[in-house]
Amino acid sequence: MEARPDRTEQDIRALAGVTGELAREVRSLVQGLAADRVVFRETLRELSGFVAAISLEIKQLTRELQRLAEMTESGLSQGPPH
Repeated sequence: MEARPDRTEQDIRALAGVTGELAREVRSLVQGLAADRVVFRETLRELSGFVAAISLEIKQLTRELQRLAEMTESGLSQGPPH
């Protein structure tokens, strides 16, 4: 059984159309992934900044607690006021 030339040409056109559609879909998916990566990096950068800021605050609070503990110990060692 021989393939008819006009049918083969139609099949080639249909295949070319589907291939183009697939290429557009892949391009769209790749662009979406790239956008997601940008959002992820921005979120990670913001989170890193937040963690750094919290770390500084914790260090400051630790110093303040140490000073308060020293003042409390100093006050206790002197005894009650007369």
